[in-house]
Amino acid sequence: MGNAADYHNPDYHVQLGQMERPKDLKEFFKNTVGRCGYAYEVYWRNITIKIGESADTTRDAGDRLYRQCGHIDGWQDDDRLSGASGMDMRVHIANVEKEYNVKILKDECSVAVWTGSHIAGNTSHAAKAMEFDLLEQYNAINGKYPIGNPRIFKTQPSIVMASQHSILFN
Repeated sequence: MGNAADYHNPDYHVQLGQMERPKDLKEFFKNTVGRCGYAYEVYWRNITIKIGESADTTRDAGDRLYRQCGHIDGWQDDDRLSGASGMDMRVHIANVEKEYNVKILKDECSVAVWTGSHIAGNTSHAAKAMEFDLLEQYNAINGKYPIGNPRIFKTQPSIVMASQHSILFN
């Protein structure tokens, strides 16, 4: 069946340093990615902060990443998010800063995005499967999980690739 996501081949890379406001990330999703389930990796230089997923297609496109990345230091004071939603990113960043003795600012952070366009239906299940695959590939490469992923799935969610969907269901 294949992997739901290939760690080395995301569909998009976004450099937060090229954005003035957190809502620019939502604009990027609206204009480029669209409303879909996706998996993501937020990283600083070459250090992964967190791998996650979002399958909520009822909100604005990219809303989860907007809420997470909006809590990274370095945005203008008026633009940095302060609400509870996405606040866990501050904890993950503090843990990375402590472990590597660094200061993380948004201008050196990037986001990789996998959309799962090859997965039939691209549902919540598919987004979770992509996240699982990315975490397992990250662990295989690095011998550990990202600091922002203290809990991991024990079993891989099953998915149907779009190329197999017509064979199985038509």
